[in-house]
Formats: sequence, structure tokens, C-alpha cells
Amino acid sequence: MHNTPNTSNPQLLLQFMLFILLSLSFMVLDYKNNSLASVRTALSILVYPLQMLVDLPQETAYRVSEFFSTHNTLATENYAFRKQLEFSSAQQKLFQGLKTENENLRRQLQAKPNNYNKFSLADILSITRGSFKQELVINAGNDQGITIGQPVLSLGNIYGQIIETAPYTSVVIQLSDPHHTIPVYNKRTGQSALATGTGELNMLKLKDVVANADVRNNDVYMSSGFGQLFPANYPVAKVVEVKFEPDNPFLNVQAKTFVNYDTVREVLLVWKEKVIVPPVSDESQKSQSPSENKDKEKKNNG
Repeated sequence: MHNTPNTSNPQLLLQFMLFILLSLSFMVLDYKNNSLASVRTALSILVYPLQMLVDLPQETAYRVSEFFSTHNTLATENYAFRKQLEFSSAQQKLFQGLKTENENLRRQLQAKPNNYNKFSLADILSITRGSFKQELVINAGNDQGITIGQPVLSLGNIYGQIIETAPYTSVVIQLSDPHHTIPVYNKRTGQSALATGTGELNMLKLKDVVANADVRNNDVYMSSGFGQLFPANYPVAKVVEVKFEPDNPFLNVQAKTFVNYDTVREVLLVWKEKVIVPPVSDESQKSQSPSENKDKEKKNNG
């Protein structure tokens, strides 16, 4: 008969418990004091080449499948893009004229200038998904001017925002993350609400919608711009379910994000850029009517 070897090792068990306690200590210390931020930044720099290497096969397969698209598909897309380009070109000329008129009006009124957005694309390196966390890593960081709280778009829709940055990478939280909330309004009625992540992919819950509010299925909710964090008037979600509960002063409204987080491979980063409006020139002041100049003189003498 063979003796069964004793596989238990008290020393290994003790080392394992020590490592667990050490890990928990670091987690608590970082949560309370954020004292390991520099360590995370250094680790993100070291891991960045590995992230690129892991993403390489999937990215290569994606590029190869794009390359071998059929001629008919490319011709159809090319035609659609040409039509869209014509439309965008005409629309841009219209907007440019409105922008010039708006700036001239602001000079006359001596009003404060608006913020204009600039954009940049970034690729998704990795995604973390679960009931309590829906985040991803992109290949743009501090060196590209990324900042915490910066909004992120996808195909003209709100995608999420930056919550952590490193020199070459950043972490983006998705709208459906249960820790994320964005102020929105109903495009049909104008009523405001808060869209909060549910932890379920592509699903949001609309809060602060009173029980007697006019909300229907397929209602579109747009970003309101409150708090000046997200740009206003971008699509966020569409209502898919409205429930009335007798003991609840608010409606239970479920909405689906316009962004399909399963298919997005690149995102659009947004910056706010101030446009400086020059002061009113002497010539424009002289061009005012004599009655306006007399009124100003009376006010100054008064």
C-alpha cells in the first residue's frame, strides 16, 4: 500500500493569509487617503505596452475584416458619405454665418463669450464590466491634455466621462455604471431629470420624475448641460419602460442608452475652448445714433 502524502503546508497557508491582510490594508489606505495614486500611475506606465500587445490581435482582426469589405459595401458607403459631406458643408456655412452674427451681437451687447468645444479620437484598450463597475481604458492621457471629469462622446451621443488619468492612458466610466449620474431633460416636454446607471449594460434609471409627469415610451432624454460638465443637447437615452407605483411619489422610468457599449471601439474626447471676443471698437461706438449718445451723456452727467 502507498502512503498518501501530506499536502498541507502551514507555512504556505500563513504566507497566503499575510498577503491577503497586506492587500486589504493597501486597499483601505488608498480608499481613505488616495496615497497610492503615484503607484497606480507608475504601474499604468509599465502596463501600457502590455495593454497594447493584448489589444493587438483583436485590433488586427478588426482592421483585416475592414480591409476585405466588399466593393459594393464600400461604394454604397462612399456615396452616403459624399451626400453627408455635401449636407455638412452647407450646414457649416450656415452655422459660420450665424456664428459671425452672434459674435457681432455679443460685441454690441458687451456680453460674455460662449465656450466652444474641440474634439479628439481615442481607441479603447480594455473594458471592465460587472454589476458594480463599468469602466474602460483608452490610449490617451495627461500628455494629450486629458483631465478628470472630461466628457466622452460616441457617434454624437454621450458615452461617459474621465475618472482617472495617467501619462498615456485614462479610465472612462460609462453611463450605465451604478456610480454615474448625468442631468438630462425630456426632448418632448422639456422636463428635467437625473439619469443614473443601473449596473446593467446600456440601461439607465431616470430619477426625480414626479408621478404625474408626462413621460411615455420612446421619449428621448438629452443632456441638459447643468453643472457645465457635459455639453448640452446631446442624446443620452430613450425611455423603454414607465411604471407607476401607488406609494411612490416618483415614477419608475427605465431608459436605454443611445450608445451601444458592446460595439464601440473608439470614443470622442471633448474639451471646452474659450473664444475671446474683442471689445467694442471706437468706430462702433461712433456709429451709434445721436440719441443713444445723448442718453449716455445724460446718464454720465446724472
